[in-house]
Amino acid sequence: MPERDLTSESVVPSSGKSWGLRFSLGAMMLIVALFAGVFGYLSYFRPARCLVTYQVTTLSAQDVKALGLDFHAIGDSPYRWAFDSNDAVAQLVRQKNQVEKPLYEKQLTVANWPRQADTYTYIRPAAINTATSPHPEFKSGEFAGFWGVRKAGGQLVFRAEGIATHRQPREAGFGVNGNGRFDEVAGKLAYEGKLPASRLIFAAPVGDNLIHLFLIEAQEASAQEPFVYRPGPIDLLEKQPESTTEQQAPQPEAGHNDE
Repeated sequence: MPERDLTSESVVPSSGKSWGLRFSLGAMMLIVALFAGVFGYLSYFRPARCLVTYQVTTLSAQDVKALGLDFHAIGDSPYRWAFDSNDAVAQLVRQKNQVEKPLYEKQLTVANWPRQADTYTYIRPAAINTATSPHPEFKSGEFAGFWGVRKAGGQLVFRAEGIATHRQPREAGFGVNGNGRFDEVAGKLAYEGKLPASRLIFAAPVGDNLIHLFLIEAQEASAQEPFVYRPGPIDLLEKQPESTTEQQAPQPEAGHNDE
């Protein structure tokens, strides 16, 4: 009898220790798996920077259609996106800019994912047929949205999301009370994918003959480059380094005088 009691007492602690050991090993494996998942995520997704330059303008619907671009639909939005792989749209925009300035333009550094906020508004005088409209007329528009950039597996990923509107007067076809005075477009912009090697375009028809268009260029920027936030005009901003160089040119003379 005493031998039986000793045997039964020794079995219970042994099973308790075995269960505790299994629980500890399971918890340790779970913690290791969690750490592995976190480090794997952090190593796959990395922060990045890019310099975004964009212009907003209108172009002839006939000219844009003739380019035969591969547009992609955006759900429940009149806007579509495409890549300007041959710079054909950029050339049209440059030609338009010689006659009429863009509706809006900006440069900014993007260094966040998934959202870095950006907004604008514009209002521009519109040349119209005064015989059909006794009112002074203007083009106007708004944008509220986000940009984003990061590295995924060593590849740069770019993101654009927002709501844009544009309105402009019709030259004819509205009543005396002003009803139907404007052509207007409003909708969502959306893109997420590799950093565009060429310019990214968002385009939507406004009226019968025009396209409201975003021309976007995104270039990788290093962490050493300063942050940029420059509402246009972009062409004048690009000339700033030249003027800075001209101001620094007299420095050799100052050194010669010191001798």
